[in-house]
Amino acid sequence: MMKKTIFILCLLLCAACVLQAGAAAFEDMGIGARGRGMGGAFTAVADDVSVIYWNPSALGKVYKKEMMVFYQDLYGLGLVNYSFAGLTFPRVGNGAVGFGWTRLGTSGAVDFMNYNENTFIFSYGHPIGKALSLGANVKYFTVMYDSKASAIGFDVAGTYEIIKGVLKTALVWYNSNSPQLYWETRAIDTLPPNVRMGMAYKFTENHTLSADTYWQKSGKMHLSAGWESYFFKRGLAVRAGVNEQDNQLNAAFGIGVGSRLVRFDYTIEKHYQLGYNSLLSLSLRL
Repeated sequence: MMKKTIFILCLLLCAACVLQAGAAAFEDMGIGARGRGMGGAFTAVADDVSVIYWNPSALGKVYKKEMMVFYQDLYGLGLVNYSFAGLTFPRVGNGAVGFGWTRLGTSGAVDFMNYNENTFIFSYGHPIGKALSLGANVKYFTVMYDSKASAIGFDVAGTYEIIKGVLKTALVWYNSNSPQLYWETRAIDTLPPNVRMGMAYKFTENHTLSADTYWQKSGKMHLSAGWESYFFKRGLAVRAGVNEQDNQLNAAFGIGVGSRLVRFDYTIEKHYQLGYNSLLSLSLRL
């Protein structure tokens, strides 16, 4: 436990220091216990509030107001928290809009430093015909550490239904403008663009398989795969997934319970090196 605690704190300190040396923070961790429960292979599956993060073009198929809160205490150490809150509003013009906020930062238990990253997201998605949807995000990044920094970024996305209700694919280009973080010290850092492509196959109404490929500007490519099934008139959901990192596999398993109005999702992840993670989400349809 002590070794893991030291490792997590060192990672956070390195992120804060390396960011100011020219590398990028705001790593793509994924939000929502549902998407993470499928190993992050969620780009073409997302159809709830988490589309704000995963795939804004899917907002074009969102037809109800919905809100979500998500929370993760990284590796249960009480040192670093990761959270998200979001809202979607359908029927704005011919599409839908969404608002989201993510935060990664130290908790009150860390008294020797105060570091946090915040991303405020405005999303819009619009259907183009029966099979194609397009969408985009405008994101405002802020970092608070010894000094402050901010940037504005853009994501663009598209979703295409190859076979209606059965097979679809999605492509998202994150940070398409290579956002520049401007520090109070007048230093400038760049957040690199990344591309994620996903496919989802719904072989029955309640059972879905998915796969994602994620490319980073550094040249690294990560693969992930997931499964989701619903039972008891969609009152119970079961999920599992894997994703590749550093040529190792991380596994995830999740469940969801609820009704058409309220859903609670829980996922446990097993990182190949750092151990277990617990993730919680609560979603409400208004």
